[in-house]
Amino acid sequence: MMSVWLSRLRVAFVFLLLSLLTGAGTVYAYEPSGYGDQEGLRPAALAYGRTVRPGTVSSESLGLIAPGDHGGVDGPDPAPAPQIPVIPQVSPAPAPLSTSDDAAPVDLAADSLTHDEATRTITASGHVELIQAGRILRADEVSYNLETDTVVARGHVVLNEPSGDVHFAEEVELTDKMRTGFVKTLETRLAEGGRFTALTGERTRPDGPIVMQTASYTPCDCQEEGETPGWCLKADEVTYDRERNQIRYKNAKFELFGIPVLYTPYLAHPDGQIKRKSGFLTPGLNFDSELGTVVTPRYYWDIAPNRDLTVGAMLATEKAPVALAEYRHRFTDAEIRLDGSATYSSRTDSIAGRDVPQDEEFRGHLFANGRWDINQTWRAGTNIKITSDDQYLRQY
Repeated sequence: MMSVWLSRLRVAFVFLLLSLLTGAGTVYAYEPSGYGDQEGLRPAALAYGRTVRPGTVSSESLGLIAPGDHGGVDGPDPAPAPQIPVIPQVSPAPAPLSTSDDAAPVDLAADSLTHDEATRTITASGHVELIQAGRILRADEVSYNLETDTVVARGHVVLNEPSGDVHFAEEVELTDKMRTGFVKTLETRLAEGGRFTALTGERTRPDGPIVMQTASYTPCDCQEEGETPGWCLKADEVTYDRERNQIRYKNAKFELFGIPVLYTPYLAHPDGQIKRKSGFLTPGLNFDSELGTVVTPRYYWDIAPNRDLTVGAMLATEKAPVALAEYRHRFTDAEIRLDGSATYSSRTDSIAGRDVPQDEEFRGHLFANGRWDINQTWRAGTNIKITSDDQYLRQY
């Protein structure tokens, strides 16, 4: 018995220590911070939790599900409030919201509630909180139609998604367990960082993309009132597709500190949820006295979780183009990296104190790096560097 209590005390102490370290409800989990890097700390948001306040009404008391199907929200039992009649109109025989097996229960809490049996509509006002299918809705006033499963919320609306995204609005209309709906004056803060603003937003299928009109996106959190982000994208239409981890724009303008600098009729880029994805990388741009203007387009191929390939070209105005490639492969206890380039160009040799251009020929380089963790004590590695001539790397 003593060992059991000691074990429980150790668990409680660890939990308390994590809470003190995180401060704002965040714990840290080990996760690879990048390919070839050491393991690093990456924040992982805790699941949302709440304490049921006095006067809370469960879905069972509202007749939204059959008794015994749902135990209410996690937390302490609500304190009794006999002086406030919650819903005197509720019939003694509660009716289920749906007969399907996947019917999601609903928990509703508010300062005051009214129930219209004729329209099967519940109207809540004052610090309203509604929970259904992992989504949490807060507003000044909420009307919930039991027949159509439609929620209309007005005033300081906040909707927490299971994904961690948080939506702010003045008015929303939600259906299908709050998975679809229409929003006015939308602001969305993504779980991975970043922010949307839009005149309107709409989701037409459960967990589908959100289509926003007259919208903008920025990776800046911009906590201060009226703060201008370092950069943002504004567009006539913005589509946030979480299933594909993609953000798409129509008629987009790129702004730096509020000043438009670039326009494009269409643009798409990954959101911050994924760390790697096949596609074109941002091209490099450089100016060199010998090579001229240099542009380096590259394409990244995510072959597998432990393998990738990057191919590209170095395009210079004064020299022949150079093909580029980099391959990386990680095994259970080893990794290799191959980096190479190739071109067909001339070099300059010094003959009798004079620089003499030579005929064009194949030139290039190959670097090979490998590492093998034999055990916790021993490690073996290799580092091979080959070039066609001693001028190649200095030139390119």
